[in-house]
Amino acid sequence: MSAQGSTTRGSYLSERSFPFDGSVGYLSDEDWSQLARIWQEDGVIAATHGGTELKVKSGSVPDEIIVSAGRAHIRGFYYVNDADLGLVLNLNTGTSARYDLVVLRLDVSLNTVTAVIKEGVPGSPEPVLTQNESVFEIPLARLTVPANSAPVSTFVDRRQFIGRRIQVTDNGWYLAPGNIYYQPVSGRFYMNDGVGNGQPIARVSDTRVHFCTSTTRPNDLADGQLIYETDTGNMLVFRFGAFQLVNGKPPMAVLRHSIEQGAAANVGAIVSWDTEDVDNVSGHTPIGSANSKYTVQRAGWYRVTINASCSPVSGGYRQLAVRRNGNMNGNVIAQAFPTSSTVVPLSASGLMKLAVGDYLDVEFFHTGSGVCNLYGGAATRFEIEWVSPLV
Repeated sequence: MSAQGSTTRGSYLSERSFPFDGSVGYLSDEDWSQLARIWQEDGVIAATHGGTELKVKSGSVPDEIIVSAGRAHIRGFYYVNDADLGLVLNLNTGTSARYDLVVLRLDVSLNTVTAVIKEGVPGSPEPVLTQNESVFEIPLARLTVPANSAPVSTFVDRRQFIGRRIQVTDNGWYLAPGNIYYQPVSGRFYMNDGVGNGQPIARVSDTRVHFCTSTTRPNDLADGQLIYETDTGNMLVFRFGAFQLVNGKPPMAVLRHSIEQGAAANVGAIVSWDTEDVDNVSGHTPIGSANSKYTVQRAGWYRVTINASCSPVSGGYRQLAVRRNGNMNGNVIAQAFPTSSTVVPLSASGLMKLAVGDYLDVEFFHTGSGVCNLYGGAATRFEIEWVSPLV
């Protein structure tokens, strides 16, 4: 080790500094550990996220486990395993399962770092790691060793990966979990979230408004950042993983269906809407099986209106209901009780309290005879209009 310097005041050694060449004395194991442990936290050195460095796996026989090749840093000391390392496991002859730990053990008195199996007690929790200035252990895996000398049944990965300096890269998906990288193309910092994705790190100075369209919204903003949609005139804030309208046009939609739709007696039928006269915040899609739903993009009080005409059937009543999230309670309902078999108009309007992500649809129900049809075209309309914020 490199030599160290010291300063005495009176009869006491009060100051030390190291390492320096040419001074009296040598750097001790403890001195080196105290110095080098601040350079890096303890853990396995992984080249990529999900790497196999020092990963524990089963061996070729029941009483063997394998520690894969790899490197680690522990209390300032460097550990290297150049090839698969076999460790002998004591099979469990008891009647309850046993939990063992595979650890890297630093033993300062022996000047070694080695991979060992720290055996537990059948029927008890896993053993406690030893972590003091003489012996220090970090975990690699937890083993479930079944009773009656059965082979290991479960390997739980307990490796702790060390971080790295901030990387400069266009895409940091390959980094170990928690690593931070700088992306030159965007001028932003990201963190690898452990599943191969880069999560943006909030930047206090980034208060600019991002210009885009409703179909090209950025997907890497931090909470509180704003976008302006040039095609809709809407300004939205990114919050809790979603965009919420700040100002701009109040949401409004007028939906229709081009042809008539039928419903058998006593069976609720969900009305489809394949035509949009207007939908200024894209709450509805006229294509596919989801065209019955209007999804709320801005929280508030909405006025919803339903107008329809249904074909003649004898007896019973006719009903249209605007539902929130598929629930009939407290919603806008239109009912008619015709006295003869005639065309029946249905109309209702009312206010509904809606949150972002709520959806609206319309159910048609009748108790007459046969099939009753809702006429298409202009005869059947569903209107949604935002009128006030939540109060």
